[in-house]
Amino acid sequence: MKKYLLLISLSISLYSIAQKNINKQFTVNDSPVSYTYKAVFDSSKKEEIIQRISSRFDDPKINRGDLVWNNNGEYEIVVYENTVTINFGKSNDNEISYEKIKLLGQDLSTIANKPVFKHRLITKKFYVINDKANTYSYRGVFTSNKRENIKKSVDKYFGKPTLLENNYVWKSADYDITLKEDQIEFFLMKNKLDDSYYNQFLALEKDVTEIILTLGPKNTLITTKNYVLNDNPSSYTYKAVFSPQQNDILKKIIETQFGNPKVNRGDLVWNDNGSYEIVLSDYQLKINFGKSNDTENIYQKVKELGSTVTKVLKY
Repeated sequence: MKKYLLLISLSISLYSIAQKNINKQFTVNDSPVSYTYKAVFDSSKKEEIIQRISSRFDDPKINRGDLVWNNNGEYEIVVYENTVTINFGKSNDNEISYEKIKLLGQDLSTIANKPVFKHRLITKKFYVINDKANTYSYRGVFTSNKRENIKKSVDKYFGKPTLLENNYVWKSADYDITLKEDQIEFFLMKNKLDDSYYNQFLALEKDVTEIILTLGPKNTLITTKNYVLNDNPSSYTYKAVFSPQQNDILKKIIETQFGNPKVNRGDLVWNDNGSYEIVLSDYQLKINFGKSNDTENIYQKVKELGSTVTKVLKY
């Protein structure tokens, strides 16, 4: 009974001090009695892995298509399909072999973890992607009203840009992104040991392409006896006619959103550095708004004003 308990105690002790490392590409279990290793790799790395093992353990044997390295049962290394395994039994007199096997496992993990860059060349009407082994580039063209949304996407991954001659620029030693009025270009020099920037560019590629291919706002043109509305991608205009006694009602509505007006030749005028102009006379209201990338909030206010006026006048 005591001998049985001793074996259990010894087994628990050995298990508790075993070192285990589980990674997406590889698994290592290093215990006092054995060392086991398994790695899954991309097929493009197979030749490099075979060469690394052969440089340490001579040439392999072939067993049913698998490549096998072994030494009288002390260790066995097997490469099959896109997997490599190592099994090593520890003893008192093979410490040197163990260190050699452990170093091999570390080398194989480095190879398995290297980024895999496959060539893609995609040429579409509005964008081009050239994803080579060492570099990545993207060029897209778009309508100017999409520029702000594209900038927000780049900001999300690469922070705030530098403004150079009306172009937004994000730049480092590894990449260069330039956002112009109607096109975007980005370039990455790939790092064979680190694919973090590459993954960011793939995410940005997806976001920007979606924005470019999404249809912009359609033109809304409404012409009636009492009002005309033209809401297109570059501007918003509204014109309504009404009886003079409705003037004060409309004045209060406009003041609620745009403050006090100026008086110009008897008309009431609201404007802001040319981005919009609202003119109210005794029988007519005119709204003119030129859209741009940074005036979305004002556009929503102007659009809401037009809708409110239409409802109040019951047109």
